[in-house]
Amino acid sequence: MMLERHARYLPVLDGQILMGVISFYDVAKSVVEAQGFENTMLKAYIRDWPSEAK
Repeated sequence: MMLERHARYLPVLDGQILMGVISFYDVAKSVVEAQGFENTMLKAYIRDWPSEAK
């Protein structure tokens, strides 16, 4: 939604009550952290890959 509307900030509502505001930075930071965790897990999986039995 933020990309489609070129919005830097998005209100967070609970019905008609404003609960807070989320920024594009908050979203980008979350995505980068999630990708970093996934990258770490994939590297560990590859590192611990069992060698093929001959």
